[in-house]
Amino acid sequence: MSNPQDITNLRAEEEEDAYIDDTQIAETVPEDENADAPMDDDEEGEAGEPMELEDDGHDIGINDDGNIELDMSNNSSAYFDKHQDSIFLIATHPTLPMVMTGGGDDIAYLWTTNSDSPKVVATLDGQTESVIAGGFSFDGAFAVTGDMNGQIRVWKSVKRGQQWEFVDKIKEVEEIVWITFHPKQPIFAFGAVDGSVWVYSLEPTLSSVSVLMGHHLTTNAGVFFDVDNMDSLSLITIADDSIISWNAYTSTANYTLREGDLNNKTGWISQAVSITGKTIAVGSQAGFVALIALANGNVLKIFDTTTSDDVEMEARSVEGIAWCKAMPILAVGNVQGEVIVYDAATFNVRRVFKVKDAVTALKFIPNTTLLVGSDLSGSITKWDVRSGEQKWEGKGHYAGVLGFVLQNEGKRIISAGDEGVALVFNHE
Repeated sequence: MSNPQDITNLRAEEEEDAYIDDTQIAETVPEDENADAPMDDDEEGEAGEPMELEDDGHDIGINDDGNIELDMSNNSSAYFDKHQDSIFLIATHPTLPMVMTGGGDDIAYLWTTNSDSPKVVATLDGQTESVIAGGFSFDGAFAVTGDMNGQIRVWKSVKRGQQWEFVDKIKEVEEIVWITFHPKQPIFAFGAVDGSVWVYSLEPTLSSVSVLMGHHLTTNAGVFFDVDNMDSLSLITIADDSIISWNAYTSTANYTLREGDLNNKTGWISQAVSITGKTIAVGSQAGFVALIALANGNVLKIFDTTTSDDVEMEARSVEGIAWCKAMPILAVGNVQGEVIVYDAATFNVRRVFKVKDAVTALKFIPNTTLLVGSDLSGSITKWDVRSGEQKWEGKGHYAGVLGFVLQNEGKRIISAGDEGVALVFNHE
């Protein structure tokens, strides 16, 4: 395994060129003037004046050759368009200016984000279905991907992240839903549509730690907690039917919360652990959020995030949850296109931000009151939850943004597009 200190020392200064030389990478994606890149708002088709149509706020035209032309603003710094289908996965390396993207084309890539022309570091192939989950180990020494055929594939960093070697694969389930990594140990867990949860260690070899059986329906997410306790490998997982806290070392449940324990609520699909690490907020398809004490499973509060009785049931689904470190704030985003900001002491609504389509992800920029959200209209928005002011909007996607990551203390945002393009925004 690569020395974590070596990887940390490799981190490039953001003002310099890409951290990997062209001679050391597998491939370079050039800025191709003829490529189908997102266009600036002052560009026009060369074949003639386009006929104007309307589509979600963007101007769509059909030129004289019958080709569709899209005219929209684009304030991104760079783009990555190697994927041939939607990008379902995006994850950032913990120390290097590099991301992993995985898509419906059954491929994942590792590529650099600190240059105008992103460079492919590694092509992670071998999947047989859409790559929908994955990421990096806590120290960046391993990369893991999971696909919809239930296959997990693991790679190891060599030459301080300049190359990646295939380690092994796992095939335990029919379809993987999520992968999560322990923040301080070389351990990851994944959940499946059959409700099973599997925990694996990456060192000294790829090996099984435990198989956790307790959910009766699809498990939708999981996260490690109490991460400084080396005696108990604590993991909490949420599913359509239940919420379970596990001791993964002993393969036993610390507690199980089912429908009767949760005010007859089900369909738990999103989660976020509080800044203190003592509470988890879990969101449901019906628009409810449950606050649970991680230590003992006490249900502290369940509240409805729906802002109007007129909202249809499918629009109430809580798709994003984020806690603020700089002040006691909990933000919740839903399919209705609302971002509701709560006072985390009283859980009164402080603000409601509106976006054009369903919210797909929410993240606070660390140690600030700045909240970033993505949605299916193709926009990324940054608000100050203290003042309520919209500070910035990232544009350039012509389909929905399915997720994003933050780098360089939030000054860089990399987004994953449903059209198969990832955009890099250096917005400060």
